[in-house]
Order: sequence, then structure tokens, then C-alpha cells
Amino acid sequence: MIRSVQFVAVALLFVATPALAEVDFDEAVELAASNAEAPKAGDYPTTAVARFAMNAKDAVRRCVEDHDGGDPAALRIIVRLNSDGAIERVFQSEVTRAQGCVSSVVETQSFEPPPFAPFYLLLELGP
Repeated sequence: MIRSVQFVAVALLFVATPALAEVDFDEAVELAASNAEAPKAGDYPTTAVARFAMNAKDAVRRCVEDHDGGDPAALRIIVRLNSDGAIERVFQSEVTRAQGCVSSVVETQSFEPPPFAPFYLLLELGP
């Protein structure tokens, strides 16, 4: 009986934790902007985006060429990182073939551990 009560209490705590609530793309954009402006963030957003761009530029270019005929539209992707820098979730502004391809590229990338977690990072790619 005690074990089942403990399990239910832990389950309720997990479900009731606000940090675990799902967010949509627009909320993720707001969280990314807030994270980027947080004093604790320092230059992490700038360096993380620059490193991503350097590491993934060829794969992203192939996505755009293969799915958008080489004429890229602005792509906005948000990644939610955990304390180790692992991607917990990728948020897309819209679902297109190019966006899906770029999201797949993003999911293969590694990021340095952020200054706090979860950390929402905006990856804005475009002309």
C-alpha cells in the first residue's frame, strides 16, 4: 500500500511540474528570446548558433537545394537543450520538405552544455 501511494505521489509531481508542460512553436520562440537575453546566457546563443552553422552548413544547403530548388525561404527552428546540451525537442515554424530535412540535420548535431536548462535556442536560417 505504501509503495502504491509513493508511486502515485511521484506521478502527480511529474505531471504537475510546470517546467515539463509542452509548449508550441510561438511559445518556444518567446522562450528562446528570453533565454538569449538572460544575463546568465552570456554569449552562449551566439556561439552555439555559429558553431551549428559551421558544422551543418553543407547539409543544410543540400536540404534547401533538394527541396526548395536552391531558393531558400527563411527557416526558423528552435531546439530545446537539456543540461548536457542534448536536444530534447525540435520546434519548426512550418512543416515543409526543406524544413523537415533541416530539422533532421539539426537532430544530428551536438551542442555544448548551455548555461541553464532547459535552454531554448533559435536557429534562424535564410536568405
